[in-house]
Amino acid sequence: MFSPEAEEFLVKRLAVELRRFRESRELSQEQFAAKVGCSVRQLSDIENGYSKTSFLFLVALLASMKDETWRDFLDRFIPEVRRVLGIEPLRSNATRLGEEPPPTTWSKSSANRVASSEPSAK
Repeated sequence: MFSPEAEEFLVKRLAVELRRFRESRELSQEQFAAKVGCSVRQLSDIENGYSKTSFLFLVALLASMKDETWRDFLDRFIPEVRRVLGIEPLRSNATRLGEEPPPTTWSKSSANRVASSEPSAK
């Protein structure tokens, strides 16, 4: 488990990046909250480092960005996460023996292939 200090630092770091992103697009909190599907209060709490955010909010945030924008956003934020939490990136060949690497893009056929290769519950 991660330390409360690390978690607090990363919540505040995400707040800085999120506000920078919103302000660079000259969006009000109201406009941005509507785009990512959250309340203005939730966005304000996140931007001020008062609230941890949900996975769905982060997914909606990334989905609202153009490809080059979310890459830039992650390029600034993820190195901090790795440093603070002491996480090393997984290697692309870090799959179980005999497995194909995961698909690089999502498609219905790749989702079906992954779903069909998962072991069934007993």
